[in-house]
Amino acid sequence: MAKATRARTIPQAQDAERAVVGSILQHRDVIMILAPILRPADFQDPALAAAYQAALNLYDRGTPPDLVTVTTALALADVPAPA
Repeated sequence: MAKATRARTIPQAQDAERAVVGSILQHRDVIMILAPILRPADFQDPALAAAYQAALNLYDRGTPPDLVTVTTALALADVPAPA
């Protein structure tokens, strides 16, 4: 008897991804906690992954990530900001 296989879907929680990026934009110290454990590849939404990557890049350069700095970094990279 052939075993039926179902394609597994990666869990997605877009609200959680938005909450992570939003918390970084509101509280600059959050990036210090998340940087060692969360990678942009962990995001399912490409726009949120790009925003998180921009925040990481700013953090690595010593610039605090916030709404203005992340939005500017995304604009300079010609990446649309997440909705």
